[in-house]
Amino acid sequence: MRRKTATVWVTSWGAESVAELVLPDQSGQGIRLSSAAWLAWLELPSTVSFAYPVYDGQAGYIRGFMTVRKERRVRGDHYWVA
Repeated sequence: MRRKTATVWVTSWGAESVAELVLPDQSGQGIRLSSAAWLAWLELPSTVSFAYPVYDGQAGYIRGFMTVRKERRVRGDHYWVA
């Protein structure tokens, strides 16, 4: 089954963790979080949500995913909510 929501994946290499956003229509290419490309992607009008894994460090695996959505508020600005 193909995922239609952009998803953040976190990989760990020793003490350094790398998180990348994987877009459903661009498999194999990721956008590194905290990069200029990530911030530009968040600002796009077509960007309305993405999924983020909820990792249980004690158990050592992902418990599930939370969906983060962009919502417009009364003040006229957009906010990200989980």
